[in-house]
Amino acid sequence: MKNIIAIILVLTVGAVIWFGFIGSKEEAAVEGVISSKTAAECEIPAFAKAIGHEDKWLLHNGCPPRTK
Repeated sequence: MKNIIAIILVLTVGAVIWFGFIGSKEEAAVEGVISSKTAAECEIPAFAKAIGHEDKWLLHNGCPPRTK
């Protein structure tokens, strides 16, 4: 029983460490993409406005969110 608890503990700690490192790389990559977009590249097209998907379009295209 002690071995099972030790194995579960080791696997849990390993998973937390693994997913912690993956998240930080993705956030850094997204920040780099957002900062390199120009205002012209982030202009919301008419079709996205017509269906009410302005925020989704910005997110999908790596643009910073709108300020209200």
